[in-house]
Amino acid sequence: MNNQIESYLQLNPRNKIIISKGEVVDVKYLDVGSEFSEILMEITTEKHFALKAKIALESLLEKSTGPYENKSYSVLALKNLGILFEPDLKLDFLSLLDRQSKENALILKWDGEVDSGKLYFLSREKGVKINIKNLSHLII
Repeated sequence: MNNQIESYLQLNPRNKIIISKGEVVDVKYLDVGSEFSEILMEITTEKHFALKAKIALESLLEKSTGPYENKSYSVLALKNLGILFEPDLKLDFLSLLDRQSKENALILKWDGEVDSGKLYFLSREKGVKINIKNLSHLII
């Protein structure tokens, strides 16, 4: 990982969120759209779909979290996040970020826009706005 990320993580912030436009070198990413959609296809017709989807997502994220080299923290790197904004899933994206980034360095390859503590999925005009001002984060 780069020095900027290492320095940020050494500060031991409450949330450890790193947001980047590109992939961080030497980090293995979970392609959420690809992996999660396969799981969802198996449970689409089941009762309590949203609840089962949330449980399946948490399990997928847990399996994808792992130690980073010889460091004292674990890393969860995610890309292709669009599926998480599907209304039928009823996911609280901000809560997901908060939970996952307290224990782990959470690295997001963010394809949308980022501006002064706000993430925009797709675009400012047509997309979803996520206010992350209250979550410790680093934008690289």
